[in-house]
Amino acid sequence: MVEERLTAALPEAQGNPGYFVHPLADCQCTRIGSGTRIWQFTVVLPGAVMGRNCNVNSHCLIENDVVLGHNVTIKCGNYLWDGLTLEDDVFVGPNVTFSNDKYPRSGRRPREFARTVVRRGASIGAGAVILPGITIGEGALVGAGAVVTKDVPAHVVVRGDYARVAPPAAAAPSAVAAASAAATSAAIQPAIPFLDLRSIQLECRDEMLAAFERVLNSGSYVLGGEVGGFESEFAEYCGAAHCVGVANGLDALTLALRALDVGPGDEVIVPSNTYIATWLAVSHVGATPVPVEPDPHTYNIDPARVAAAITPRTRVIMPVHLYGQAADLDPLLELARSHDLRVIEDGAQAHGARYRGQRLGRHGDAVAWSFYPGKNLGALGDGGAVTTSDAGLARRLRELRNYGSSVKYHNAVKGWNSRLDELQAAFLRAKLPRLDVGNRHRASIARRYLSAFADLPLVLPQVAAHADPVWHLFVVRHPQRDALARRLGSLGVGTMVHYPIAPHLQPAYASLQWPPGSLPISEALHAQVLSLPIGPTQTPDTTDQVIAAVRRAVAELA
Repeated sequence: MVEERLTAALPEAQGNPGYFVHPLADCQCTRIGSGTRIWQFTVVLPGAVMGRNCNVNSHCLIENDVVLGHNVTIKCGNYLWDGLTLEDDVFVGPNVTFSNDKYPRSGRRPREFARTVVRRGASIGAGAVILPGITIGEGALVGAGAVVTKDVPAHVVVRGDYARVAPPAAAAPSAVAAASAAATSAAIQPAIPFLDLRSIQLECRDEMLAAFERVLNSGSYVLGGEVGGFESEFAEYCGAAHCVGVANGLDALTLALRALDVGPGDEVIVPSNTYIATWLAVSHVGATPVPVEPDPHTYNIDPARVAAAITPRTRVIMPVHLYGQAADLDPLLELARSHDLRVIEDGAQAHGARYRGQRLGRHGDAVAWSFYPGKNLGALGDGGAVTTSDAGLARRLRELRNYGSSVKYHNAVKGWNSRLDELQAAFLRAKLPRLDVGNRHRASIARRYLSAFADLPLVLPQVAAHADPVWHLFVVRHPQRDALARRLGSLGVGTMVHYPIAPHLQPAYASLQWPPGSLPISEALHAQVLSLPIGPTQTPDTTDQVIAAVRRAVAELA
């Protein structure tokens, strides 16, 4: 119980100088945690218990049988009556009404109290009314002015009178409606986001602030010590001899192709089922992407189909380690050797993944990486790199990323300006030591999903015998994908589609004349795939909520 934990842990108020009470407040509280602040015209009665780092604003009343956990914020004008518990990290907006008497009447009569509990991390908007005996679940959001008449599940948004779970935002029919929807969007987003980037970054806040200070104080802001340090550390992590930092993942693929002199008239074999960046890199050097269908079980490029796609113009095979699972590299590398081809791997979704026990990053001629914020190893902006064990290729990449120069003002080739930012490199150095821990946490969530959904009419991910995936994405398939996504949204669970349109059907590649139906495996996948929440900071309670929502949504569609 929160009450027992706080009462046992907190010292008597009189012996604890580590809190602040405004001179115009009347605080008789017997337990106050350090860092707590109580502001003017607030009254706290003797039996209340308050944790660490709470902030109670002005004109509030806190009665005897009230318990506040740690890091609780109470805005102005709140009356917290007997029988109320606010767990850690709860936010209460201005003028919220908590009632504790089930049958309030004037005159002499026995009062029937009912305890109200607000679970950890929940937020209550201004002017909301909470009836007696209510439990508001962990991480829930009660909209401003809502009247809460029944328990609120964890990680949902409720609003209105009477409060109910908020549906996803509808498409706005006009500019006025669009502006209104934008103004209120914060209140109707899914309570469980697809990926909680903020919590991921804040998990290593201290290390990242230290990294910022290091860069700020260094006086070296382009290709300085942080880029060099990250390149060495990431190369060692991948088991590669070299790492060359570039501006983003697309540039990593493009420069790798350019460093191998791939250009107009050449063909590059690419997956038909991938993000369009893989194809764009080929186009940017003037070559032609040649799509090959995936293994329908792993969604990665099918080596058996690659052999049939090789022509005299083929220069490179470019497998993608999609969703964090390694493609089957051995047969691809053997094909490359027998046809004098190069292999450039797209590792943008597979930081730390293993192929036959070895981390990716050194199998092919080069491996291109993205450090986009949502990746397993993500920066606070764009970033990319190429790992390789070919010293000549690494030297060429370093020239190409820096205007074609290895000596200042001497330009050997026509290069690019594509350098990994010094600050992003410092952030990546701070996050790299946590990568394996985060990947293991993702794997534990994936195991729970696989077990919990085994009896549902969903197509679940399959892990190949050669692979140890890092679960960048947990992707299921359902014939009513869009309806399933809508139902999950209405239940407060965010999802995404990776990806809704196959590259060959994008307008950008209409000139290649791959009509609908020409790549049926990829097209079928793109029509059915749905990605569920999975991330390194996702809590067991959140995973429970996702599982319950998926089971309910699938049952409703049956």
